[in-house]
Amino acid sequence: MITNDLSRNEKNVLYHLVAYPDLPDKDISEMTSLGVSTVTKIRNFLFKEDYLRTIIVPHVQRIGAELMGLGYGEINPDISMDQKLEVGREISRELTGTFLTLGDGNQAVGWGFHPNFTACIKNILYTKRVFGKEAILSTGEMHSIMASFEIAKIYRFFNYAPLIANEFGIDDPDYKEEDDYLSPGDQVRLSKKEKLVLYGLVRFPDFNDKKLSSYLNISRQTISAVKKRFQKNNYISRRNIPNIGKLGFEVVVFAHVQLKNDVSVNQDEMKEGLREDHVIQSFCHGTDIVSLSVFPDFASTKVKVSDFLKDTKARVLFAAEPTIYLFSARDLIYQLDHAYHVPLKTLLRIDTNDISMEDPIT
Repeated sequence: MITNDLSRNEKNVLYHLVAYPDLPDKDISEMTSLGVSTVTKIRNFLFKEDYLRTIIVPHVQRIGAELMGLGYGEINPDISMDQKLEVGREISRELTGTFLTLGDGNQAVGWGFHPNFTACIKNILYTKRVFGKEAILSTGEMHSIMASFEIAKIYRFFNYAPLIANEFGIDDPDYKEEDDYLSPGDQVRLSKKEKLVLYGLVRFPDFNDKKLSSYLNISRQTISAVKKRFQKNNYISRRNIPNIGKLGFEVVVFAHVQLKNDVSVNQDEMKEGLREDHVIQSFCHGTDIVSLSVFPDFASTKVKVSDFLKDTKARVLFAAEPTIYLFSARDLIYQLDHAYHVPLKTLLRIDTNDISMEDPIT
């Protein structure tokens, strides 16, 4: 069981902010039976004390991204942590598609969005070259997966609402999760100003229209109108991401399973398994199945992982031993943390000379 200092009302509001990030305090007040002023006070407290933060996820599959890439590997224990971090920073500065990397000095995983196969391969080859030069990988090998949006089924994309509801004991029968994340849609053609506004919204999700106007040198009225259009047409999604370590969760589990080429899988059963409450990100692409899960403690993690590895019905489908990394939720190192502006800059061909103030991370 997770432990934290939050009251029952604070947990209730936190869940609703995660599950319904676009709702105003008035609506959350009605859903929680708390006063509007109480909801506002709790909201401000949760963000100020770093229990929550806001991100904007661009729907990159509609603006030129064809696939999501993922890479992972085991880190050489003989390399100092300072050297590992410095190499990680170097790679993060150079890669054009990666938006999230996490690790603990022993294993590392990274996700990215790419316009095409060639761009993805360039990122992979660059990473392998740097890791090889510095002898960072203990096995000398970095594993990679490329998931085409046309083919892949992304069952969950960093959605923490089911996890929080389960661990906080919140029953919300009205909550409905998206059926398929980042599914292909009509391509969007954006003007130069719209590209800059999209980049600014994603780069600085906490900026109000006035501050974003100053940063982009675009009028507040234009920013407001463009933002409403983006929201209406589902070009972006607002997310409130919980600080799982501060909330008391102890373990993050990354898993990659490769199925045999000649097996048939019940898609409904797979979908159900990849959308269990503890899963925050999962997808299936061909014979590759990937998930990222969060657990309250090592005891529950051990039971879940052990049951999975002993499942004889599932094991006959595996082409190889599954890869499973266990990370401490409180000690995770993020070189890039939902930095969607990084691939967005490449996809939109953003020229930072068009922005009135220097972008601190480019």
